[in-house]
Amino acid sequence: MSENLNNKNFLSLHLLLSTVILVFAFSTTLMAAHSAQPTSSGPLAAQKGGSIAVRAARTVNMADLPVVTPAQLAAKPRYEPDRRPLDNLSEKQYDALKLEAARRWAGNPSGKEAVARDKESRPPSVGVFAAFDAQQESCCTPPDMALAVSENFVVQVVNTFISVYDKNGNLQAGFPKDMDSFFGLPSGQYTTDPRAFYDWVNHRFVFIMITDTDRCQPDDVSSLMIAASVTHDPRGNWYAYGPAFQVGSTGQCTDYPGLGHDSTNWGSGATKGGTYVSLNQFNGGTLIGNYLFFIPNDAIYVGGGFGPVVWQNFTDNGTLVDTMQPANMTDRSDKPATVFFVNTFNIDWGGGQCFSGCNGLIVWGASAIHLVAAALAAW
Repeated sequence: MSENLNNKNFLSLHLLLSTVILVFAFSTTLMAAHSAQPTSSGPLAAQKGGSIAVRAARTVNMADLPVVTPAQLAAKPRYEPDRRPLDNLSEKQYDALKLEAARRWAGNPSGKEAVARDKESRPPSVGVFAAFDAQQESCCTPPDMALAVSENFVVQVVNTFISVYDKNGNLQAGFPKDMDSFFGLPSGQYTTDPRAFYDWVNHRFVFIMITDTDRCQPDDVSSLMIAASVTHDPRGNWYAYGPAFQVGSTGQCTDYPGLGHDSTNWGSGATKGGTYVSLNQFNGGTLIGNYLFFIPNDAIYVGGGFGPVVWQNFTDNGTLVDTMQPANMTDRSDKPATVFFVNTFNIDWGGGQCFSGCNGLIVWGASAIHLVAAALAAW
């Protein structure tokens, strides 16, 4: 059964610099900091999700997968592409919203001038040492993409393919690879929304994707897929959970995944930190929920079974938040006691899509001090 965040066993309130802090259990402890506008202030809430048993991964050797030819990359779409992300709006409403935004922008030249001046006054934050054209595909409009960069390699994942380059932009032999072959899916199954990172402490590549059997239709089964490289070299073996588990019920579909990670030693069962995945849940085009999955890196770095800790239905004052983004730790010395997740007001706010204006930020945090061993047990 779900446990509401406001349950006295999990909740304590603190006031810190006029910010509301909520503390609750993430198989451990989870907290949320809310910088709220007066019209949308707390309470913040979420529910503990049910248990999920994820079986051990398949080991996939990249060398065993056939290379995707240029002709296949340029082939006609294997499915009808999503024209735009799910957002609760009809095409007519979406077009009207875009027109209104364009009208407001055109009527505010001082704002455009201020943006231009600001861009000119700031020096570049990073330097470019190498630039190259990466993989393209015609399956999707526009294609989704994820990049992860290590000491020696660049891994690029798009909707239907994965490529590996060296850091000078040289495509590695045998790439790109087809995503269906990689995850063992039926040919042409819908795969989309990749997210990726490189763990600089444990030297592993990790990426996630969504797959649907019949995108957002009444018979759709929407699932999360996870993959982790066995070593620092993405050209070799991978552990592939494909699909790892279904998200929601049949007929519902997921969108807007977020991916974060750390390498903090949370204790037994999670000595290599965690991988954190957020998802929005839709019924057709209507937002009906959200999820956060807490996945122990100890398990996925050896291809073992695991049980992710699940939190869902994060709300502010009863309104669903959406598109939560977990933080990524890229500094080898960074061992945070708390991992943060951030969302702004979006789909269900300000008259829908902030049409009438809205402004706010919620920062959620997970502090895993007492991991529940059962949640990390292998199946």
